[in-house]
Amino acid sequence: MGKVIEGGYGGRLALREQDGWWVCYWAKLDTMEGASEIARVRLALIHDEPLVKQSFINFCKQAFEVAAREALGTMPEWPKPPMPSKD
Repeated sequence: MGKVIEGGYGGRLALREQDGWWVCYWAKLDTMEGASEIARVRLALIHDEPLVKQSFINFCKQAFEVAAREALGTMPEWPKPPMPSKD
């Protein structure tokens, strides 16, 4: 299972299942080579728990925001969720 959240700076958050863990990396847009681990959580803790899973994703975003602010003096721009249609 992989999930990608683009965040500017030519990179993205990439979430990968590895040996019983869900691992979050900051990676280049086109490769995992040289990716930096941000955080990890046991798959058993997020399996069938969408709120816990989303909380972990939010934590990873916030952790990267802190790192970017400290290292670069700026914040990443995360994509906005699509607006619901008014049909």
